Amino acid sequence: MGGLFTSRVTFVRRNVILWKNSPRSQMTETNPNLLDPKDAEHLKLLAIFHYVAAGLAFAGLAFMFIHFLFFKMMMSDPAMLSGAKGGPPPQAIFTFMKVVYAGMGLFFVAYAVGNLLSAKYLKQRRHRMFSYVMAALNCLHIPIGTTLGVFTIIVLSRDSVLKAYGDA
Repeated sequence: MGGLFTSRVTFVRRNVILWKNSPRSQMTETNPNLLDPKDAEHLKLLAIFHYVAAGLAFAGLAFMFIHFLFFKMMMSDPAMLSGAKGGPPPQAIFTFMKVVYAGMGLFFVAYAVGNLLSAKYLKQRRHRMFSYVMAALNCLHIPIGTTLGVFTIIVLSRDSVLKAYGDA
């Protein structure tokens, strides 16, 4: 009876040692930073597209700034407002529009910085929840941001990616 038990223990130990030295076990347990090449490529592409989304946000900020300059130029020109029926608009409208432009500018800057950080974190495989939040915010930007957000959520939800982030 003792010999049978000893041989089974030896068999189990040998198989555990072989399994721990296999590439599959290193990917999942021994070294969680090793990732399936397909998932690593997807994370790399997502990081690139988050950089692109940040660039688009900065482009939107530039467009909004140019729009503000045209608005300010046209509304501050007395010749432009002289033919208006009922006179020039009240000053409160200009103040309100400045607040709207400032709010939009802050939104574009926050969105761009968030996507830059998310891209950096995707490359480093850190702060997965931050990338989830940015993916959800990207979903609000139809159609490109929605695609980026949905694919980011899908990739970050994979078991192997969770293990690479150390969350599994």
